[in-house]
Amino acid sequence: MKKIIGFIKANKVDFLCVSAIFLIALILRIIAIYNYGAFTQDEPYSWRFASYNSIFEVIKQVFTVDVHMPLYFVYLHIWINIFGDSQESLHFSSLFLFLPIIPFVFYLMKKCFNKISAYFAIILLALSTYCVYFSIFVRFYSATMLFGILFTYYFLRFCEKFEKKYAIGLIISHFLLFYTYNLSIILTFCSGIIGLIYVLKYKKEYLKKFINIFTIIVLVSLPGIAITFYNVYATSKTICSHGQEFFNFNIRAILDLLENFLSNENYQINNKAIGLYRDFFILIKNQMYFLCVAIPIFIGIFSLIKSLFSKNPKLYLLLVPSILTFIIIFTLSSQNILYYQTKYMIFIFPMIICALAYGFTCFKEIIIGVAIFIFYFLFNFTYTLVSNTDVFEYRNNDLRSIIPALEYGEIKKTDLFISPFLPEVVKYFHKGKVTTIPFAFDEGLLIKDKKSLEFYFGEELLKKITRENVLEIMYPYIMNDIPMPTFEKNLYEQYFSKMEKGQKFILFNGWESTTGDSRYTLEKAFNLTEDNYYKSKKFILLSAKAMRDCYLIANKHLKFVEFLRNRQDNAAMYIFIKE
Repeated sequence: MKKIIGFIKANKVDFLCVSAIFLIALILRIIAIYNYGAFTQDEPYSWRFASYNSIFEVIKQVFTVDVHMPLYFVYLHIWINIFGDSQESLHFSSLFLFLPIIPFVFYLMKKCFNKISAYFAIILLALSTYCVYFSIFVRFYSATMLFGILFTYYFLRFCEKFEKKYAIGLIISHFLLFYTYNLSIILTFCSGIIGLIYVLKYKKEYLKKFINIFTIIVLVSLPGIAITFYNVYATSKTICSHGQEFFNFNIRAILDLLENFLSNENYQINNKAIGLYRDFFILIKNQMYFLCVAIPIFIGIFSLIKSLFSKNPKLYLLLVPSILTFIIIFTLSSQNILYYQTKYMIFIFPMIICALAYGFTCFKEIIIGVAIFIFYFLFNFTYTLVSNTDVFEYRNNDLRSIIPALEYGEIKKTDLFISPFLPEVVKYFHKGKVTTIPFAFDEGLLIKDKKSLEFYFGEELLKKITRENVLEIMYPYIMNDIPMPTFEKNLYEQYFSKMEKGQKFILFNGWESTTGDSRYTLEKAFNLTEDNYYKSKKFILLSAKAMRDCYLIANKHLKFVEFLRNRQDNAAMYIFIKE
């Protein structure tokens, strides 16, 4: 304690300034949490895996169904057991992981570069709207930013001093990063290559020690690498994939990354238009975009280039592995080996910001760099204030506006509930208010879990279905609007036939009119011709088919009594009753 107090006294000004920036970052994120709206995208799936009874069960379920690493879900499981699983609590679990980044980045930049760049870096991290959004997102993005910058720090220090404490820190931080997010192995690989070049050029006497440490890192990574390759294989064998159909490579994705990393534009986040990329040469004609987005992007690129021309070996160790990581991921995405989203790059975001901040200090006259940074900051901050960045305001459509139907007195826990697509979203909100039929036709199940697929197709038909022939096999059922026979048999025998008089069956569709094509809504799903049938996205078509079958089967065996719809969220609820 005395050492801490002594350190604070010796660095009083820095402590007060960093604390002020830290407080601003905290306040902005708390505002964002309490104006967040409902869970969106994959957030309920984080809750799903973390809410199992034990850590062992969490890890088992992640490996069984998901394609990600388990460490974050274990952390979230522990958090839920201590702080509960309300929406706000889960958002704070991500914020808790982000907050150490502010003081740590300041320490890293001051220790390895200079104090001015340290202040620039934490100001940008505190006020970046992209960073604000993903630092409270209930997923592993905050963790990857924290562990990514930790790994980079220990990598820099190890290459500089080759001391045991930095070697241990490097191994542990790699373990935390990789077993939180498997794509981060690319950053470790690139760091190893750049580090090896650095050692061969500047410190050949430490070559053996460097190779030994990275050999240990490889050995630590082997189980995760094996799991990752298995996931890639499993994904390649799926009947269809939401990710592969909606997030195919597009060279314009570079613009989205530049907007998010170097400016405060967040088009995809604001419009929930993930996978939709725009044309920079059209956008730049807009005056506001030119001043507050394009200019910051140009300044940011210039500063990064300036840092690269600094001839500072530490800068190369900091920045070049991240650039190579981006190039490799982008190349793999262009070959359809990975599917691309900008948020998948967030684990290199702190390093890019650090290099960007350092670039502003690489002018002969530091006052020039400070002035350019002030302009850069003001352009971005102005855009946050005057544009529809929507990060600090109500942002996500709120499914809770339709869920209260489950709280009506006439709906009981014994009533049956099914949500074929995105079941975890609804399951989070109703939390046991009704009995959920364990069937879902979503991304996770299409990748690994066979229980729902067997429940729907039947064991024999499922053996015949492949990604190549699934549309041909499903053609007569879809074009003639006939429910899958095994699905109807299972739903009736296992559930409908056992319902008592007055018991309800509730069908929820969170994709009522936002399936990507209005022809595939529940109401209009099969207004298809043979020509457009084979051009359809398989995931949309099959998901809509599963939803349509639920409706047809329920309508055949039960009495339809009520339809609820939230047009803002494109969500709907169909309620049937057993007579």
